[in-house]
Amino acid sequence: MRRIFIIVGMHRSGTSLTAQLCQCMGAYLGEEHDLIAAASENPDGHFENLQIVQINNEILRLCNRDWYSLEKPELDDSAPQIKNAAENIKTVIQKLLEKNDTVSVKDPRISVVLPLWDRVLKELNVEAHYIWVYRNPLEVAESLRKRNGYSKKHSMLLWMHYNLCILSCLQGKEYLLIHYRDILERPQTLEKLSGFLACDVDAGAKLDGIIKYGYCHSKYTCQDVKNTQNTLLADLYNVLLKNQETEADVLQWEASYKSLIAKTENKYFDREVLENPECLKEKEIIIYGAGNYGKKAAMMVRQLGISKYNFCDKDIHKQGMRLLDGRIKSIAEIENKRNLLVIIAMENKQAIKEIEETLSYIEEVRFLSFFALKTIREYIN
Repeated sequence: MRRIFIIVGMHRSGTSLTAQLCQCMGAYLGEEHDLIAAASENPDGHFENLQIVQINNEILRLCNRDWYSLEKPELDDSAPQIKNAAENIKTVIQKLLEKNDTVSVKDPRISVVLPLWDRVLKELNVEAHYIWVYRNPLEVAESLRKRNGYSKKHSMLLWMHYNLCILSCLQGKEYLLIHYRDILERPQTLEKLSGFLACDVDAGAKLDGIIKYGYCHSKYTCQDVKNTQNTLLADLYNVLLKNQETEADVLQWEASYKSLIAKTENKYFDREVLENPECLKEKEIIIYGAGNYGKKAAMMVRQLGISKYNFCDKDIHKQGMRLLDGRIKSIAEIENKRNLLVIIAMENKQAIKEIEETLSYIEEVRFLSFFALKTIREYIN
């Protein structure tokens, strides 16, 4: 019988390590050239099939979503483009199964499009199993802050989104639930994984060197999660820790989550500033982006008679440096500020969209577009 093991879980939660372990235990992920290459944030590799990542990104794009979006994608199985994406998934899976009867697939994006994947796997008539990997949400938030420059609040909401999507789809199905910390600290977790894959592995010999404890740079407890005073976050994490997720009221939790991500105001400040540029002086100004556009934004702000401003940039090597009389801060330094005005000084539209979405849950933050700032400067001059 052909078998496929789908690894799901939030980004930065240990899914790459789990995929690497599955590969070592005999599951086929694809040829090396089929997989996304290693990078600084994943020095041992991502263990993601490039074609599958591209298909999942396309599915999200068709639903007007990205991997960092907090809203659940509305998957219309009858839409021609979604049908085409489903056929593309089938093609990739079939090609993998031609090489090996036991295949593993890992891409965190699968977590939020899981209903489509579940349907495709049923149509393929393969023995499908799920491996759900999770990690303390505060550790995930810390990792996303360092890698992507995301605010803590957005990352915690994203953690809830991914794990709620998985929970709503996997309730009642067979799956293996693994805590990332248990992979690092409990040898029996590797035995559970090898047992789930039904493979014979000498964990001490074959897996030696794969698990690198130094990759986990932060450690938070369940009490730390409770201390966030986010009830849904704490409850969801707690049921996963206790392996009681099958008892959760998913519909109620999904309703609670929707209320948490509901936006009550337009975060853009463009119109008010165009009508009254003086109101800029009442705000704490952060220029997001410490590149050429950031420098241009700083010069325009100074031409408006404002000398007090700072920068924010996700590049940790720039953080702490000074630029045009401002200091380059990390996201952690600004996300608890009040009366904050962020000028997104970037050229790439996709990057602007990402920054806006991931910063918009900072309380009392407003945005001013670079082009609105340029218009104000030109109007005054």
